[in-house]
Amino acid sequence: MRIAFPGLRGVCWPVFALAASCSPPPYDTSPQVTILWPPPEAVVASCVTVVANITNFSLVDNGVNREPVDGQGHFHVEYPNSYALCLKPYCLVDLSDAVTDTPELTVALVGNDHQPVLNSEGVAIRQSVIVNRTADPCTEGVPEAYDSGWSDSGAAR
Repeated sequence: MRIAFPGLRGVCWPVFALAASCSPPPYDTSPQVTILWPPPEAVVASCVTVVANITNFSLVDNGVNREPVDGQGHFHVEYPNSYALCLKPYCLVDLSDAVTDTPELTVALVGNDHQPVLNSEGVAIRQSVIVNRTADPCTEGVPEAYDSGWSDSGAAR
């Protein structure tokens, strides 16, 4: 008797050998990025903290190692006319000089050499959101002083 398990991509297993023959399904180990904050169309002041969930990729200081190493680097938050280099999973972005009130923020994984990190199809690993910027002053601090109020874990002090 054979049983097909939908989660195992149609592989049929003899019932008596099921316990001995099971192995976990293949996992995607390629680097990935998801923007956790801000959500699409969020209303933000003249600055915004961008928070990214980065998996299968180690954030490292490119000032320490500029040679490309698979699976490590940092990310850029790209926005109209500029970008911010981010070494932690959060980054304060100054939008006061943005040329539009609906800037697109793009989180892009880059290697130690600042080259885009590519997925298995050769496409740069990145995600974007569009936010609604107001003329309100930045209430999150100024970008130059950002790290002084945050711990290495990204939690507010």
